[in-house]
Amino acid sequence: MKEERRIRRIYELLCFVLVIFYAFTLLMIVVFEFEPDNLILLIYADLLVSLLLFVEFYLRIKDLDDKWSYIKRNWTDILVITPLNFIIFLFAGEITPLVFISIKVVALIKIVALYKFSREINEEVLDFADKTKLIYGITIYLAIILFGSLAVFHIERGLNPDIHNLGDGFWFIMQTITTAGYGDVVPHTSTGRVIGLMAMFAAIGFSSILTATATTAILEKFRRERESVKEENQETMGHLIKKLDDMDHQMREIKSEIDDLKEILKK
Repeated sequence: MKEERRIRRIYELLCFVLVIFYAFTLLMIVVFEFEPDNLILLIYADLLVSLLLFVEFYLRIKDLDDKWSYIKRNWTDILVITPLNFIIFLFAGEITPLVFISIKVVALIKIVALYKFSREINEEVLDFADKTKLIYGITIYLAIILFGSLAVFHIERGLNPDIHNLGDGFWFIMQTITTAGYGDVVPHTSTGRVIGLMAMFAAIGFSSILTATATTAILEKFRRERESVKEENQETMGHLIKKLDDMDHQMREIKSEIDDLKEILKK
């Protein structure tokens, strides 16, 4: 049972991280002006994540007696698990200006709905995320990516033939903080290079801090669980010893009574 709960907590923690990155993906759709081909990739990513979150939603309601009441109370979850952007694109067949605006509006609505969806995740997982500062770490990462992309775009625009839109600025920042460095998009100005260096060192620094904090929290949790098991074992041993003492006392009383009977029979 404990192993099942642990697996469930790990699964919900992964779902929590998935929700945050899904919100980031939707935020990119809202903020950035992507080329149609890149936007289509994000739409398919939206479809994949929606299906994964549908599984999480199903696991929440499958054992409930009154599923419809839960769905009515949490109707915004339906917005999260439904791949609306993919449905819009499927019916339109191409990225038109109207489809582009519709996808941005849907993405904005889903960001709001995701907040409520995330609050339904196991409280232990949310407590773990709070103790490890996971939310703050991911938020800082997202801030580095968003502001870095905007800064590179505005500084390099018109001076760098590799950067034509916000998507190019985003691509450069992602290459930088992941240290992939494909080299297809590079800054041509000194300010752009400085922003790239700042993004790189900030991402590496926060990644190290976040990893250390999460590791410490996990080890502390395991230590508490081990102490809890040890206390339970000691309590169980105490009960067993007490029962053995009681049995020994009863055996002594029985022996004493038998000895008394023997004395009576001898007389």
